[in-house]
Amino acid sequence: MLIMKTFLVDEAGGITVDYVSLIAGILLLAIPLIYSIFSNGVSPLSLLIQDELSQFDPEIDVGTAPQLNP
Repeated sequence: MLIMKTFLVDEAGGITVDYVSLIAGILLLAIPLIYSIFSNGVSPLSLLIQDELSQFDPEIDVGTAPQLNP
């Protein structure tokens, strides 16, 4: 009976349950993300970025960078 009471009072495995549920949640979020990256590829995203950047005029004078060490 003492062994059963000691087992019921012991909370050493509680942290393990927390970590297992945290890792399971991370995996549930990461698996669809990784699948979408590898199935669709990064090509559509890079084309979208290229289209957005091509709209800017490369001849715009933005000035000179400030001197960090005078």
